Amino acid sequence: MCEWIEQDCMDENHLYVHLKDPKLLDLSIFDRMSNDDFCLPCMLTNQNSASIVYAIEGFIPLHDFLSQYVFENEEGYIFLHQLFEQAIASNRNKPVLFDPDYVFVSPFGDRFAFIVVPIQITNWMFQRDMSEKWVEYIAKTMQTTTAFEIPGFLLKFLKSTEFSLPNLVLGLDNIRELYYPKKFSFFPPFPRA
Repeated sequence: MCEWIEQDCMDENHLYVHLKDPKLLDLSIFDRMSNDDFCLPCMLTNQNSASIVYAIEGFIPLHDFLSQYVFENEEGYIFLHQLFEQAIASNRNKPVLFDPDYVFVSPFGDRFAFIVVPIQITNWMFQRDMSEKWVEYIAKTMQTTTAFEIPGFLLKFLKSTEFSLPNLVLGLDNIRELYYPKKFSFFPPFPRA
């Protein structure tokens, strides 16, 4: 899925990559990344080859997480809501790489970190196809014991003309309310004799 970077190597603490085309490097992106909690910290190690090292300590690739974890009940909705919300927040003014090998998640699935590629704006403005492939991958890889409607909804929503990550979050929230309605009670529980 990645057309911008090439991976050099990865260990348990660092990911080493370089831009396929070093002329696309945009140094101003580094300032935007430093203020975003959802971006993996990184450092430019060689400007000529556009080599970058990302700190991935404490995170695993989304691909590895999804292939090992089975969601139960509402867990899938909560996980996807957080994942897509944070992806939207990070991608607002930076080129986030939507690829299952380059989106990272904590071992408990409660925190996400994204690889931001410091490339010029003209090369990442139109990434609908990248996010579509990413969502399709998630739909086909996600495992669940009860919420089988989630993968089906994701695949069906991909074909709609309204597809976007913000609309996808809204749709998932609506489907969740349908299958797992919130129960409110304005009266205290009736005492039993």
